[in-house]
Amino acid sequence: MNDRKNLGIQGENTATAYLQRKQYHILERNYHSAYGEIDIIARKNDVLVFVEVKTRSGSLDTGLSSVSRGKQKKIINTAQIYLSRLSSDTLLETRFDVISLTPAGDGTFAIKHLKDAFRPDYSS
Repeated sequence: MNDRKNLGIQGENTATAYLQRKQYHILERNYHSAYGEIDIIARKNDVLVFVEVKTRSGSLDTGLSSVSRGKQKKIINTAQIYLSRLSSDTLLETRFDVISLTPAGDGTFAIKHLKDAFRPDYSS
């Protein structure tokens, strides 16, 4: 496995553990649809959270800014497929978050969690 892929896996594992410490219940990891993938789907109270994880060797802001509008649309479309498969009596608020991680050099990661990082644009 190459270093970049390994770094990404470590980042996703770290983000999952971080969310669990914050009392999120992890529902899915690496959820796929024809549109793309969502790294983590979690629930906290009555909020369903779709999380994009970006692990970068640069700054935390590099990871946050790398979620392009095109990537956002893929995540939103994939989330809509996930939501369509839920029971019709399951009404939850939804949110799209980005977690950015950078290696801290001692085997740990610096983490920045941007809640409600983007929203669907229903006008287009």
